Amino acid sequence: MKVHIKRLIRQPRKRNQIIDVVCGMRVNPAIAMHSIQHNSGTSYYFCSAYCKAQFEATPTIFVR
Repeated sequence: MKVHIKRLIRQPRKRNQIIDVVCGMRVNPAIAMHSIQHNSGTSYYFCSAYCKAQFEATPTIFVR
């Protein structure tokens, strides 16, 4: 039985990616399936529907 060990390798930041404010994952806004424009006029992009729902439920936690 082989055991595979994942190594944590820091990936270089890609220019066109931003950070999902809920979970911290990198998201490409050009192809993101989940986004919202907040009252402040700022657009937020999410990696999943779950992160978008968390943001919509309590945006004050994530907006600074």
